[in-house]
Amino acid sequence: MEKKNNILKIFWLIIPVALVLGLVAVFDKKSRSFLDSCFFVSLLAVALCSWLYISLRVMFFRRKLVYFIKRILENEYQSGVKVNPKFSDEITGMEKLINMMADQLRSYDQLQTDKISALTRAIDIVYHNVKEGIIVYTKDRKTFQVNPRLQQLFEVEQENFSYDSLAKQETNRDFIAKLKEAIDQGRTFHELDLVLELPIRQSKRQLRLTIIPVKDKNESVELAIILVS
Repeated sequence: MEKKNNILKIFWLIIPVALVLGLVAVFDKKSRSFLDSCFFVSLLAVALCSWLYISLRVMFFRRKLVYFIKRILENEYQSGVKVNPKFSDEITGMEKLINMMADQLRSYDQLQTDKISALTRAIDIVYHNVKEGIIVYTKDRKTFQVNPRLQQLFEVEQENFSYDSLAKQETNRDFIAKLKEAIDQGRTFHELDLVLELPIRQSKRQLRLTIIPVKDKNESVELAIILVS
């Protein structure tokens, strides 16, 4: 167990005691020897040095803490705060605790990354090997991505299509309208009988679609999965 340091607490106690005794000596009219005067002046110097030490330590620690918090808010857990080996006080203990927290956050972030990576690989395997057709619409990129089964169904090799290329097809009007409604309302539509036409080879198919909007943590729809049966 790490030894507990109370340097700052001691300095906080020294400041008022030394300050009061020093000021009493300065304003007291009684005559004193030179050594006594030097002693009381030294008390004032000790109070000033203690105050400077605490102020500087707190100021630099605050700067480190603010910078650390900003990095945490930006999801950067690669480093904590620098611990100065010349000091060993309560602030040093807090800096070490912050670094321990940064290590824990980094481990947790790596664990989440590994889980997401494994999940992504699993989804990719399902996406490319299921017998049903799947279309993934990404709202921010405005792209449709079709899986191999749907490529076979439409007899196309292209995997990605832009939103505009499908929207400009007159036969896709009902499909685009239902997709917008699903995204805007966050509502799932089951077994819709719609016509879908891809811009390549003017392929047109009558399909039964299920449109599933996928919400993020803010309840905003950024992705839609369209199952084709």
